[in-house]
Amino acid sequence: MKKSRRKQSAADRQNRVNNGCCPIHGIGMTQIGHNASQSDAPFEASCPRCGISGKTDSAGSAIILDPQFLHLLDGERGG
Repeated sequence: MKKSRRKQSAADRQNRVNNGCCPIHGIGMTQIGHNASQSDAPFEASCPRCGISGKTDSAGSAIILDPQFLHLLDGERGG
């Protein structure tokens, strides 16, 4: 029997990002770079599965998604 797939809510995705995880896969985003000139969020992070990326101030803390991925946190639309 095929496992049913529930659509993720914007709140579910936001909670994942707040915990340093990919908003889609829920796995920890890994550090891919460091930018010392960005004092508020100097570390670049990315999902190892899909490449969704953002910035953070430390491992396991909230991710600030890059602009091209912010739509993933938008609320449900339509009906």
